[in-house]
Amino acid sequence: MPALLLFSMAPSPRCWPAATPVLVLVLALAGIRGADATCTSALSCSLNGDCTGGSCECAAGWHGEECELLSLAPAPPGGAYGFSPNSSSWGGHVIKWKGEYNMFVSELWGGCGITSWRQNSHVVRATAKTPLGPFAYVDTALPPEATCNHVMVNGSRIVLYHQFASGAGKGKLTQCEADWQPPVNETWTPVKSHEVHYSDTGPAGPWLAGGGSMPEGLICNNPSPLLLPNGSTAVFCHGPGIRLAVADAHGVWSNATFIQEPMGGPVAHTVWEDPFAWLDSKGYWPMLSHVYPTNTSNWLQYADVVAGHGYSVDGVDWHWHPTPPYTADVTDTSGQTLHYATRERPFLLLSDDGKKAPIALFTAVTMPGRPKQNKSAGGDYSFTHAQPVATQAA
Repeated sequence: MPALLLFSMAPSPRCWPAATPVLVLVLALAGIRGADATCTSALSCSLNGDCTGGSCECAAGWHGEECELLSLAPAPPGGAYGFSPNSSSWGGHVIKWKGEYNMFVSELWGGCGITSWRQNSHVVRATAKTPLGPFAYVDTALPPEATCNHVMVNGSRIVLYHQFASGAGKGKLTQCEADWQPPVNETWTPVKSHEVHYSDTGPAGPWLAGGGSMPEGLICNNPSPLLLPNGSTAVFCHGPGIRLAVADAHGVWSNATFIQEPMGGPVAHTVWEDPFAWLDSKGYWPMLSHVYPTNTSNWLQYADVVAGHGYSVDGVDWHWHPTPPYTADVTDTSGQTLHYATRERPFLLLSDDGKKAPIALFTAVTMPGRPKQNKSAGGDYSFTHAQPVATQAA
């Protein structure tokens, strides 16, 4: 594997105001908590905070005794894309480009739901003025068959990694509803078949084949690229379990290695997939993943475990927290809490101020009681959901 850049962590300064009786009480309680706490390093704080006096001081967007929990705030009711009227989609990645938020989302054509994801998936671009949307369709970036897309921005170049090789025209599209009419008139621009496409002219394309590649012989479902400071590209794959491969700046791949085995890990009887990794402001490697149980045949129990959290100092030695960073329960701004039957394809939008604080969590969901790909239970209906992250330090 090519050498990966390591980053040192400098302690952040702390300024305490003059002590008051209330502050003295707070400090005393902190001292008691510190006596019971067990953190010894940033790793003890899931690399999401600093270990100070035996207790974790969490970075913005995280909380918990070990900074293991994503600090999610009430979400806008509905979804970010494809909620009402429904045009089923399966997860989106968002980039901010010239002040506008562009979502590249895997959408299903023909009034079809997630059951038709193999033949009807294509990548569309939708835009919004705010990070939470709702997002509105603008154009079709990649025709079928393209799904599980991830976006990587490299200077003025936008690179779309995706599962399957997108090709020309409408491919083998099927129409699931006889009287279905497209909610918008989509543009279908043929592209050269490839598993990676790029644009040097902004989010509107045109999209050209290449700009990156996949390791030869590697089963790379849900490919998730990560641009590294030294110009190389790390790609996380589900195939099964989670693998990591690194290409140098010239596109030469090293051997891919397992970083999360196909089954088990810190949570027994589970499979980890849909990896999304990033580099935080300290150079650490956090990762979110969809997790689902393998010891049940009850579709509704697949919402009991939906997320996993991994982290690494250098991208080589990985740690996996046994506590999910979030659940299938989402409270909206009206006070209603929904327990989604499926919550997959995690993506975190990060702040662009250099702090890389999480702003919003995007996931693919199906409605409560309607498990994915279970038509009899109404589970074919899906959409892309957005939930804000509380970014104040915990």
